[in-house]
Amino acid sequence: MSLRSSTLAAALLSFSALLPAGSAAVAADMPVKAVKPIIDVPFFMVNDNRITYSYQFTATDPGVPGKTAKQVYSFTHFDVWAYGTNFFTIDMLKSDHNDPAVPCGLVAGVTGSAVATEFYGLVRCRRRRPRRRHRVLRSVPQHPRLQRTLQHQAVLGRPAA
Repeated sequence: MSLRSSTLAAALLSFSALLPAGSAAVAADMPVKAVKPIIDVPFFMVNDNRITYSYQFTATDPGVPGKTAKQVYSFTHFDVWAYGTNFFTIDMLKSDHNDPAVPCGLVAGVTGSAVATEFYGLVRCRRRRPRRRHRVLRSVPQHPRLQRTLQHQAVLGRPAA
């Protein structure tokens, strides 16, 4: 074999070693990272609704002598979601015959009287605020008080600016 033919054979052998058996490499053959699944987050992280009933045997009212019984109906709602929290409550207190809505005989034409009813409510909504990033001083200030503050922070283990 001549030098020329042996060089050509060596070159063909090295090129054939670079190619995989059968075809050239394509992008589809390259390994790809697995795609992480999207986690389904609920709209409300916490949602709590309550309806309650209670009975107060010995309640008192200002201006009413003695004790009066009351029925208390309540509805409460609380939720937490991505934008903050919400709280809502409403109470209805219904008295017995010892606490009339209108005293009998004071209003003309009223022969009987209904019992007193009270409503109380509260609404509170809090919006979640984004966290603020604190600015870091980039240069050492010339004022002596600020220099002492930076030295004090360095003693505490905080990085100086």
